[in-house]
Amino acid sequence: MCPTAFGNEKTLQDLYYPNDHPEMPEWFKGMEQIIRERGLWPENGLNAQCENVNPAVQIAVADGYCSPNLILPNKNLTSKN
Repeated sequence: MCPTAFGNEKTLQDLYYPNDHPEMPEWFKGMEQIIRERGLWPENGLNAQCENVNPAVQIAVADGYCSPNLILPNKNLTSKN
């Protein structure tokens, strides 16, 4: 699987665990793990779903109260270049 790049430095991040992972070889890491690796996971956690938000507007809202708002603004995760 292809990694994604994030941040101004275009840091590469694998979205799947490596094939030699002891518990989840080649599994998708999931939003929480991806956000944790980026150093953005808040101490109190995040909601997995954004409530009462229009999906068309949700991507533009980056207040971080739910995990999709931290991931979806990254164009590398939502489109292929």
